[in-house]
Amino acid sequence: MTGNKIFLDTNILIYYLQEREEVLFSLIEFNDILVSVISKIELLGYHSISAVEEEQIEHFLSTVELIQLNDQISDIAIDLRKKYRMKTPDSIIVATAIYCDATLVTADRQLSKVADITVIRYGSE
Repeated sequence: MTGNKIFLDTNILIYYLQEREEVLFSLIEFNDILVSVISKIELLGYHSISAVEEEQIEHFLSTVELIQLNDQISDIAIDLRKKYRMKTPDSIIVATAIYCDATLVTADRQLSKVADITVIRYGSE
């Protein structure tokens, strides 16, 4: 595992916000929790989000390090899309985790196949 930093995929954020115990327990040991601005867009841009859910998400995001897109992340994402044929949001999330030298936590089986990063996978998505 890369240091004490984890990078959360959007699906893990959803599980966390739904208070799934296995995700809550596993996050306790990490000092640095990182999230992509892409996940913020995916979560807050959901068409049927309630005001309460929006407030919960905003609160959670204020407790983690939100990583913005930059040229280096874009370049890594481009390479990942070519190499692994990923969707753009997934490639940006993985690229950001690589850029931050963090372990990626995801429920997405496809992302767990990326050899360029350490991945912790939950669930059976």
